[in-house]
Amino acid sequence: MRLFEKYKELASKPSDHIYIAAKIGELNNVYIAARQTGQPSLLAETDTKSFEPSLRTARVSLTPSQELIVTDENSVHRNGFFHILSCETSNKVDIEYFIILVESFLSSITKHSLTIDEMSVFFNSMNRLFTTPPAKDPESARQGLWGELFVMNQVKGFRFWFPFWHSEVKRIFDFSSVGKYVEVKTTLNTDRTHHFSHRQLYELTGEEIVIASLILRVSQDGLSLRELLNHGRSALKGSPNYIKLERAVLHAGMGDNSIDGPKYHFNQALRDMRWFRAAEVPRFSVPEPSGVTETRYKVNLSKATCLESAELENWLNTWQVNQ
Repeated sequence: MRLFEKYKELASKPSDHIYIAAKIGELNNVYIAARQTGQPSLLAETDTKSFEPSLRTARVSLTPSQELIVTDENSVHRNGFFHILSCETSNKVDIEYFIILVESFLSSITKHSLTIDEMSVFFNSMNRLFTTPPAKDPESARQGLWGELFVMNQVKGFRFWFPFWHSEVKRIFDFSSVGKYVEVKTTLNTDRTHHFSHRQLYELTGEEIVIASLILRVSQDGLSLRELLNHGRSALKGSPNYIKLERAVLHAGMGDNSIDGPKYHFNQALRDMRWFRAAEVPRFSVPEPSGVTETRYKVNLSKATCLESAELENWLNTWQVNQ
């Protein structure tokens, strides 16, 4: 049973204790719990009494080594010390997203126990995620995210791309290796015209920049952004790179799982996907003059020479993760 369904089942059971909990998978003494007030918590039993201070924000809290009496799903009471990570809001979207993050976090744990240090790192990551600024233009952000996820899903897979994917909201390129860059562009127009910053097309010495261009068509029966996000989450299960995906989810305003996001025609997007070397597309071939920054312009790629599939594959095979 998935974690959210287990949490809902626990939350529906009355209990005289603060927490009613259920053990999670193969992890030793780690529980998903529902509090009397309805919010979910992650409990990790410990044999060591800790005197570290509690941490709390408006949405999440972490309390080390709290002595508790916990009722399990079979009404059996358990007394012990627990590290407690809790959702502090009653907002349905926040609760569901909290559990999604917990499930992703636990899938990356390779041993059968959970330490306060691991929970502290996760608390800090979760807190940063919850403060991710939303996009000023959610529609554009969702279209761009659809394009990036579609490229990852169709070319070499999520596991290949995610180490190279941007980890911040503001970035120059979507994917970066050592001196190698890929920028994904999408358009709803029939011609292959995209907006670029000058830097996205101007290669410095020793650099190689490739553009992935997608022409999209809105379709009510098309592939939704939500479906692509679900594919990405499944592919990244057990990987620390899930944090990058969740940051993009919140930036695009997709934290609410009831939102499908844009839907685009799958076959057309696949058929019309093209790759170009920046050196082969129309651009200004000189650096920005002194005092000029953030230059942007539109480029029509329709007559540019496409990168062949074999050449693209060979080039991507040279990519290396920064150590």
